[in-house]
Amino acid sequence: IPYNPLTPREQALAEIEKIGDLDSWPNDYKKYSAMNELIKWKKVLSEYDSGHEPLTHFVLKQSIVAIGPAAFVPFPFEMFVEMTLRIRKDSPYLHTLCLSDCNGTISYFPSQDQLCRGGYEIWAFKAGSAYSMVDNADTYAVQENLRLLKALSQQM
Repeated sequence: IPYNPLTPREQALAEIEKIGDLDSWPNDYKKYSAMNELIKWKKVLSEYDSGHEPLTHFVLKQSIVAIGPAAFVPFPFEMFVEMTLRIRKDSPYLHTLCLSDCNGTISYFPSQDQLCRGGYEIWAFKAGSAYSMVDNADTYAVQENLRLLKALSQQM
């Protein structure tokens, strides 16, 4: 799944400066939110300091399992239901079960139509890492998993 370009180093530094001293934040909720933002911006700086080329894609090694008419599609995310419904609708299997938080737990994975709604889940998707996935990451995930499901069904 493609990543957006890494946020410029200067912007990360400016955001860290804007957050300032966490002890100055007025309450625990805002302090917690500021701490998460601070962690994100420090991850961005760490990417620049690592010396390696910026990443361009999120790579997930997928392990789909099929037993008779049922296929299990694991994701290391909390998937938004719209994506799982799209996979189930076009799957060659009678029963396709998309499993969240399998083989790890990374963050929430919203569908593109939910990004404009905002909220904690959207923030976590966009800011939980130094890199953020493109807005239509759901399309990439759905298409690739359908490709894998079809290939698996042809082997049986």
